[in-house]
Amino acid sequence: MKLEKLSNTVEAVSSVAVVITLIVLIVEIRQNTEALNAQSRQSVLTAAQTQLLLAANRPDIITSISKPGPLTAEENASLDAWLTASMRGREYAWLQYEGGLIDDDQWNTELAVTRIVVSAPRTRLWWTRLGRNYVSAEYAAFVDGLIKDQPTSDKWETSTTWANLPAEQ
Repeated sequence: MKLEKLSNTVEAVSSVAVVITLIVLIVEIRQNTEALNAQSRQSVLTAAQTQLLLAANRPDIITSISKPGPLTAEENASLDAWLTASMRGREYAWLQYEGGLIDDDQWNTELAVTRIVVSAPRTRLWWTRLGRNYVSAEYAAFVDGLIKDQPTSDKWETSTTWANLPAEQ
């Protein structure tokens, strides 16, 4: 009888230990998931910040988007590199969003930037001639779907004239 009681006690302790182990594992998995999500958000934000800083240091890249007439070879090369970095950064964000690693709010910001990047006539031309070849076929199809029925826009000109616009009343 004593052996049976001991066996029951060991079994009960073992069951409690298993439950405690499962709880610890669940907590660790949640912490790891949160850390991975934070790292993904940080990577997306770092890429965006890098692109913005490049544009701030080289405003000619942004002004070349809405510049009338043809671009010089240097302007084309600079704009191509900046647009490629911008769209590759958005592709990374899209992959992170599809994988559940960034939330809807951050993705909606990235989506808005994607739409803006390919909104100007010159950037749309870049996308159709070059840009879509610099990203995965899946992401290219996604962007193609975004712009399929969207007209081009001159909103890029606003980035160089916004301070001269009349104040809203």
